[in-house]
Amino acid sequence: MVSLHFHNNNHPVFTQRKSNAKGRWIEESVYYWWWIVLRRSERYKKACAANGKGMKQLFNDFGDVHQCEETHEGFHKWWWQKREAYGDPNNNLGGLLFGEPPMLYEPQRLDPKDIERLQNGWDQKQLAVFAVPNGLPVNEAIKRFAALYTSNPKRKEPGSGRFKQVSQARYKVADTFSSSTSDRSHIENIRFSVETWDALAANPNKPKWQITFELEGQTANELRAKSFHTAQGKSAKDKFVLEQMQDGLTKSRKWAERRYDALYKPDASKGNVDAAIKNRCGATFSRRLKTMRNLIEGVERGAFPITGRSNKR
Repeated sequence: MVSLHFHNNNHPVFTQRKSNAKGRWIEESVYYWWWIVLRRSERYKKACAANGKGMKQLFNDFGDVHQCEETHEGFHKWWWQKREAYGDPNNNLGGLLFGEPPMLYEPQRLDPKDIERLQNGWDQKQLAVFAVPNGLPVNEAIKRFAALYTSNPKRKEPGSGRFKQVSQARYKVADTFSSSTSDRSHIENIRFSVETWDALAANPNKPKWQITFELEGQTANELRAKSFHTAQGKSAKDKFVLEQMQDGLTKSRKWAERRYDALYKPDASKGNVDAAIKNRCGATFSRRLKTMRNLIEGVERGAFPITGRSNKR
């Protein structure tokens, strides 16, 4: 299989990872949430039912995302549909949609015809052309070329020594996305927005502040109610899933417990939720709903995650 790389190694890990394995646990992968949000698009759902009518290009690429259950297994089945990608007939749909083309590591010697061809221009972020005099001793040529190559500003990020990473994927992750799994990560903002959207769909008449209040409490109690250290007697796969849940959940969601206790937890003696808490919850609900609308609008255009402000209410 052709070796592909993904945005900041954000591809999902479906099997037990080794200590040096690259990738993300399923729910920490941006591509999992791309799939989840696309499933929330009513417009795309109608297109899937009509064999892509109205969104043919997106449908031809992503297919009917509703054919698989909304589970880790369903996402795995969708991701691993066999597709040819970059010359490999045994690649998968995830690699075709989101994978970067294999990088070219070998330098090439250009002849005059190549130079004539390049006079029409080339992507300076991807290719630099140098002239090395043949009369120089080898060691001197290498020394001078190395100095010239490393000083080329086109190959580095502005103000840093990092290589420029210009995505060539068919569907690119937005430049504003951070793959960090810190407490208040982009992934968690997306997750909470999806949960808010789903809760509103299931309870359209429930007060908006209450939806956020209950979601915050539910999130905080996940760590209290579940024990991830009781994997005795379970299969190796189940143990792995529990370990990943413990690692991912405690790292990226534990702030919700502190947030709930500090801002939302009602007075236990009175059982009341005061006006200040309701206002905070209502504002959080509105913010997350706007984020979700923008995420859906983005995936319908083949862009993710787009979280800017939406004019819709």
